[in-house]
Amino acid sequence: MLTVEQLSFSYGSQRVLQDVSFKVAAGRCLAVLGKNGVGKSTLLKSLLGVLKPEGDIRWHDQSLIGAKPRQTAQWLAYVPQQVTFGQGSVFEAVLLGRKPFMDRQPSRADLSLVAQIIRSLGLSELALRPVEALSGGERQKVALARALAQEPSVLLLDEPTSSLDMKNQLDWVKLMRRVITEHHLCAIVTMHDINLATRLADEYLLLKDGRVHAIGDETVLKPEHISAVYGVSSACHRIDGRLVVLAR
Repeated sequence: MLTVEQLSFSYGSQRVLQDVSFKVAAGRCLAVLGKNGVGKSTLLKSLLGVLKPEGDIRWHDQSLIGAKPRQTAQWLAYVPQQVTFGQGSVFEAVLLGRKPFMDRQPSRADLSLVAQIIRSLGLSELALRPVEALSGGERQKVALARALAQEPSVLLLDEPTSSLDMKNQLDWVKLMRRVITEHHLCAIVTMHDINLATRLADEYLLLKDGRVHAIGDETVLKPEHISAVYGVSSACHRIDGRLVVLAR
C-alpha cells in the first residue's frame, strides 16, 4: 500500500500542492485528472523525490521522504511524458532499468530479466534495433520495459498516451492493465482524457488548484465535479457498460 498524507509543495511563494492525501493498493491504478497547471506533474515529481515536499509518503511502513535516490529507484519507477533515450539498442535501453541494482557490470540474472521483460511486452523483434529508429508507440513500450526492469512496487506514469494516435492509445491502455495485474503494481497515472482513464484506472483523483477536489471510484466522475475541475459542462452515459463522459 502506498500512502500519501498531507503532501504540500511550493515553488517559492507559489503553493502548487496543498494537503494532498490518498492511498493506492498493489494491483490497483489511480488516475490523477485535472487541467494543465494544477500540480499533476509536480505530484509525481514529489513522489519520486525529485522535489522535496512537506508531508509524508510511505510504502507500507517505510517512509520515502528523505530516502536516497538509489533506494527510491528500487521501489518506484517512472515513465515520463517525453521519453528520451541515448544512442543504443532497445535491449541496452531496457537494461538501464537495472542500474539501481548494478555496481558495475550487469549479471546474468540482470540480462535474463531484461530479456524476459522484452519478450513479455512483444519487443523481441526490436531488441537489437536502435531506439531512435522506433515509432512513438514502440518507444513508449521501451520506456515501460525500462521501468519494469527496475522491478518496482510503484509505477508512476506522466501522460503516457499524449503523443499516441487513437489505436496506440487503446493498445497502450490494454497493455498497462495487463502489466499492473501481472506485476501486482501500485500504479499512478496522470491523464487529460477522462474516457481513456476509465479504461485503465480503478480510482480517480480530481485535482483542482493543487488540492484534492474529489477522490474515489468512477462515481466521482459526475458532471458537477467535472464542471468544477475542468470548467466545462458534461454529460455521463454508459456505452457497452463503460462510463463515457461527453462535453456539452
